[in-house]
Amino acid sequence: MINGALLGEAFLGWSLLVFALLSLLTTPLMILYARRFQLLDEPGQRRSHSGVIPRGGGAAAALVTLLAVLYFHATQQWAWALIPPLFALGVVGWMDDHHPQTVRGRLLIQVGSAVWLCFCLAPMHWLSDYWQWSGGLYYGAALLVFIVAVLTVIWLVNLYNFMDGSHGLATGEAIFAGAGSFILLHESAPAAAYLGAILAACMLGFLPWNFPKPKIFMGDVASGTLGLCVAAMAMLAGPDWWPVPLLLSTTFIIDATFTLFHRMWRGEVWYQAHRQHVYQRLIQQGWSHQRVWLLYMLINWLFILPVASWGVESPQRLFLACLIIAIAVALAWILAMRSLVHAAQA
Repeated sequence: MINGALLGEAFLGWSLLVFALLSLLTTPLMILYARRFQLLDEPGQRRSHSGVIPRGGGAAAALVTLLAVLYFHATQQWAWALIPPLFALGVVGWMDDHHPQTVRGRLLIQVGSAVWLCFCLAPMHWLSDYWQWSGGLYYGAALLVFIVAVLTVIWLVNLYNFMDGSHGLATGEAIFAGAGSFILLHESAPAAAYLGAILAACMLGFLPWNFPKPKIFMGDVASGTLGLCVAAMAMLAGPDWWPVPLLLSTTFIIDATFTLFHRMWRGEVWYQAHRQHVYQRLIQQGWSHQRVWLLYMLINWLFILPVASWGVESPQRLFLACLIIAIAVALAWILAMRSLVHAAQA
């Protein structure tokens, strides 16, 4: 495993700065490209923005993320587990930004990427500590862990796409998840921590072009990268600390998951585009994109990070921290959704 002594803090800091600047300086090229080839998102009933805005700008940040992984960890086994799915999701996202792809085609790539990532990082091997489980029980449990891990990766890839509908929101969430993972895991799970630092740096370079007034949208080419990196950080964190990167994405996980179940409960076509997430309803009620972004970031930095920081002091305490954060954010979602639905019907 890689460690701070090997890289050196100064070397790490300067390297991350270089990649952040690369992301910052190459994104304008994507703006020119998007305008040249008419990759434009126009306002519509299922969109939350006004004005015509180019899309696909996250291609620069996604490519820089891929290069950063190669640069920092070319000799690390887990890096080669991450590179193929990053490339595959980036390509299908790039194609989808140009011409919408079929749901079946995108899902096939997502399943293949998730299986590859989980097979290489082998989360089912976490069960090796419980070798006393005999025969089929052990292997059945390992298979169950593997399937759950694959489904979790697929859901994270998609939910970051679903939540990428407000200026800078997905970018800010990725920066928080990456930076928070580095802060909390740099001693206990350095591989996950450095991947988090890479993600945060590359998305920080993209943020000025996406927020507060977007000159370009991220697009599917990059949203899948965010979810995949969060999933990889969780697996790299190991059996003790895997909840941490997921915990740092709680606002997105709760909003996307609860909204999906809410739509299914109401008998709606759940896979169609919509504007029913809490952040979208807030915008419909007159909130600015900047105000919505600030709300989510305040919850992240002033509530989730301190509670998670308290939780990582021991694996036993981490479970309680997960419970506190999950219950608090879930209750906030329920109260907000009820209030917003009633306001819309008034």
